[in-house]
Amino acid sequence: MEAISYLRNIVAHHSRVWSRNMVKRPMEIKKPKGTWLSRPLPEAGQKKPYFIITAMLYLCNAIHTGETYKQKILALIKKNPEIPIFRLGFLDHWEDEPIWCK
Repeated sequence: MEAISYLRNIVAHHSRVWSRNMVKRPMEIKKPKGTWLSRPLPEAGQKKPYFIITAMLYLCNAIHTGETYKQKILALIKKNPEIPIFRLGFLDHWEDEPIWCK
């Protein structure tokens, strides 16, 4: 929750998220009860906003509101294809991860 609050504060105060290493990050979920990442992120990937964004989706799915959040993220990315989302930590084939494609 601290990582989500941290990201929220960065965005709320109009600070840069682009290419930023996050000081706070979510704990790795060892035995997820729902759909999570199928492969662990490298250390560098765990420091990027993608990890927090995906953790937020995991929590939204746990309370059954994940579809709205996920659809908004996917629509934002689709609407802005010129933005290199890898700078936010999105890996190649991120959309094939079970949490994003279900």
